[in-house]
Amino acid sequence: MTCSHTSLDLTEGGIFRYCFLAQDGKEFWGRGVYQAIKKPTLLSYLDTFTDATGAPVPPSHFGIPGDDVVETLVEFHFDSDGENTTVTMIGENYYDESMTDDMMQGWNGMFDNLEIFVKK
Repeated sequence: MTCSHTSLDLTEGGIFRYCFLAQDGKEFWGRGVYQAIKKPTLLSYLDTFTDATGAPVPPSHFGIPGDDVVETLVEFHFDSDGENTTVTMIGENYYDESMTDDMMQGWNGMFDNLEIFVKK
């Protein structure tokens, strides 16, 4: 997937929006609402699927199992030793274990792309 849309208000209570575009042209929209920003150690937000207008929708809107709108807590913890920074990501999974592999594949793909971007 590629990211075809982003917007960002990096403040507590602020919203970021995104759209992932699959190879077949299908769009997957979502948003995050920042819960806590503690520079430089913590970034926390509630993530949910949305339609293209930003209204929350259940995963089933995109053909994914789940008929309830769910906000999942995602946290990034940053620990630095002065030379290197370790990032620990914690994400809730309200779905059954069948979704865990897909979620991990998605996050790992994003981190792989971030690494390529940072090294340029």
